[in-house]
Amino acid sequence: MALFQTHDNLEHLAMMEMVMGKMPENVAREAVNHKPEFFKEGPKLNWPSPKTTKQSRKDVRATRSLQVCLTIGDFPMIFV
Repeated sequence: MALFQTHDNLEHLAMMEMVMGKMPENVAREAVNHKPEFFKEGPKLNWPSPKTTKQSRKDVRATRSLQVCLTIGDFPMIFV
């Protein structure tokens, strides 16, 4: 089973941000050079866009953060 259940690149990036938090600004600035249509206002991800479907919005909202994914019961996993 894949972590990101989508074939849409922009939706995939939005799901990644839900899991890991906002993309680091230096990474986003570099990405703007390669895929400017995925970004607005510089390094900000252009999601949701006017073309984003309700299902896509629902799927991204349902994506859990990494902290939630790594939590077992009441005890978070700690990597040392």
